[in-house]
Amino acid sequence: KDHDSILNFYKSLIHLRKTNPVVVYGVFEEIYEKSEEIFCFTRTLEDIKLLVIANMTEKNVDFEIPGELNFK
Repeated sequence: KDHDSILNFYKSLIHLRKTNPVVVYGVFEEIYEKSEEIFCFTRTLEDIKLLVIANMTEKNVDFEIPGELNFK
């Protein structure tokens, strides 16, 4: 079994979605809207905040979490 396969990656994403209501029902807020390299957003549901950061390129990209994001 190839743990790094696309199939297993998608299985892990499906599991994440099924076990974390914030993924489905959380309020979406895009961060770094003007970046073509980084797709970054939060989903917030009650007191739970999920931060997703995706590098949309094949190279390493520097990224700093904006100071206005409040994580406890």
